[in-house]
Amino acid sequence: MPSRPSIIQFLFLSFLLSACSAQNRGLLLQDLADAPDPLSITNNLEWSHQGGHIQGVQLFHQAADDFLFVSGSSNDQSYYAIASLKQNKVLSIKSFLDEPFRHAGGFQIAGDLLAVGIEDNQKKDRSKVMIFQILDPVKPELRLLKTIERAGDYKRYTAGCVAITLQEDTVLVAVGNWDTQDIDFYTIPKAELDDPAVEFKQASSINTEALNRENWIEKSWSSYQSINFFRSKDGQLYLMGTTQDRIKNLEIMDVFSMDPSLNTPKIVQKIAHRTFPAKAGTTLRWGGGIYQDEKGEIRVYATGETIGKELLLRCYDKSK
Repeated sequence: MPSRPSIIQFLFLSFLLSACSAQNRGLLLQDLADAPDPLSITNNLEWSHQGGHIQGVQLFHQAADDFLFVSGSSNDQSYYAIASLKQNKVLSIKSFLDEPFRHAGGFQIAGDLLAVGIEDNQKKDRSKVMIFQILDPVKPELRLLKTIERAGDYKRYTAGCVAITLQEDTVLVAVGNWDTQDIDFYTIPKAELDDPAVEFKQASSINTEALNRENWIEKSWSSYQSINFFRSKDGQLYLMGTTQDRIKNLEIMDVFSMDPSLNTPKIVQKIAHRTFPAKAGTTLRWGGGIYQDEKGEIRVYATGETIGKELLLRCYDKSK
């Protein structure tokens, strides 16, 4: 008499089936138009710090306006800038931290929470992952809620890209280190974000070189400039990585299904891969980020290298 499948086998099979069905529904990358829309935002503010480049970008909606946040690095400070799309201008450029934490990487906004990794990009042995509450994008006013302190082996505990999402009553943060060789996952109950006695706990970690890629739609793992979480309309969790292939001059977007338990050997599975011809003036290698609207549709932003008299971006949006 054949043995009955265990509950673990059943749950793992359900996880794989849900990932495949999400891909077939066309919710991921195939809906994006081939040609991105250019966007130029006026900047009249002075920023005297030299070196580095824009590292990440996120769209934040509040009241009747949409705001673009960008993170960046320089020779002596990490920084962020906020622009109003309604006014088409940069409203503020503010520093995060002084050197050695001069490199703010790819980041994500989830609701009113902003998570960003800020690293020492010279010694490459330490970083801070900072979680803020966005109180007012116009003033601007950010309230620091938590800091995850990371230190250790060369490149291992940097924080070049960070993602954040809410899982019911839990905040989940993913931190990619140098060249995204490893991703560490941290959690905290949302209700305890304001409690100074409670810290994020590391829930899991993956070394990308050791990942089982047998069932991946495309086998490569890239040095992602940004990683961002998003969800399908049925609530399934995904992770998108964005970067550029500098040799082939292609913009890269990869989507991975996520096992929300964070405990299986196949915690991430690549289910979508798409490339776009690179455009002059912007690239996902400088700064990239995704935005998911209330209908579940995805937009992907690529930035220019720095903020000069204008902030340049391109938006990969749904085909019209």
